[in-house]
Amino acid sequence: MYKIGFRMKELHLKKTLTFIFLCSMIALSVQPFAYSQPPAPTAAEIRKQLDEIEVRMKELTQKMGSVQSEIDRMNRELEIAVEKYNEAVEQLKSRRTRLEEIRLLAQQKQKELEQQQEIYGNRIKSLYIYGKLQYLEIVLNSSSFSDLISRVYFAILLSKHDSELVEKLLSKKTDLEKIQTELEEAIDLEQQALYQLSLRKMAMETEIKRLEDYKHGLSNEIKRLLVEQQKLLEKQRELYRASTENVIYAYDLTVEPGSVVETALKYLGIPYLWGGEKPETGFDCSGLVRYVFLQHGIDLPHYSGYQFKMGKPVETDELQPGDLVFFGNPVHHVGIYVGNGYFIHAPKTGDFVKITPLSSRIDYAGARRILGYVQPSTSSVF
Repeated sequence: MYKIGFRMKELHLKKTLTFIFLCSMIALSVQPFAYSQPPAPTAAEIRKQLDEIEVRMKELTQKMGSVQSEIDRMNRELEIAVEKYNEAVEQLKSRRTRLEEIRLLAQQKQKELEQQQEIYGNRIKSLYIYGKLQYLEIVLNSSSFSDLISRVYFAILLSKHDSELVEKLLSKKTDLEKIQTELEEAIDLEQQALYQLSLRKMAMETEIKRLEDYKHGLSNEIKRLLVEQQKLLEKQRELYRASTENVIYAYDLTVEPGSVVETALKYLGIPYLWGGEKPETGFDCSGLVRYVFLQHGIDLPHYSGYQFKMGKPVETDELQPGDLVFFGNPVHHVGIYVGNGYFIHAPKTGDFVKITPLSSRIDYAGARRILGYVQPSTSSVF
């Protein structure tokens, strides 16, 4: 019995030690993951790595030569197609807003006509029941000359009132007919806008496929360079997302709390998406600008061509953080000036929201200052 009891205690001790050992191993294996998050890179480290990426990107561009030029050209064509699509979306929204306004107006005019018909119907019913007052009866039943004058005057007023009732009824009917005609025209315009939107979407998708097909047909060496280029872009994106505050210092930017620039910088690294206007899915150039300004009480159209007509023009040497900068002829790209010669924008397919030197674009078209925006109620995130 003693040996059996000792053996049981020995087994229990082994199980206990094994359990403690396993728990220790688990703790040791988990602990590195809990503390393996590297510290955010400093502003100097970010700037150094961004510069290295920029140098390597230029080397890749030179190696690809005419291929890179063709890809850039096709990206510009795609960008134009995307903004034309955005223009068609804005036109459709405008047509639908006007259509809804006319529908509401038609309902109002219909109600006014029905009310006027009711008033006139009651007058007809009254004449049918009591009969129309005759001038002969007025004369015969007058008790005096002054009474006669009063009765004639009253009869004339009644006649005038009936005429006004008829005129109002006809006027309401005419108004409704005009609104109904305008409503039919608005419906036709909406259908035309829908058709234009479908054409623009097809044109944009055609440009996307053309670019993909072109890349697919390239040599293996060029494809390898493109893959390296994409990896560099991803590294750049990681640096942007690591620490927005240090990115700001890296570019030597001064950001006013609650400003448009501060809001825009929150979205560094968000992927590009044609037609995109929210961070959950992505942005295109005018979508980013619209989303940022919307948070400051300004509802801009989602189309760079329309944004270029808003606010007031600004000379290049008078640019201030928050001004919109435009590119292309016709205008097909937009960004937000952040200071120190840089602007933030959503560049193109496969890219993301980033900071770019204004001097890097040869197609600068001008700048506009949007007045009247308000600071967000939330405190600064930096």
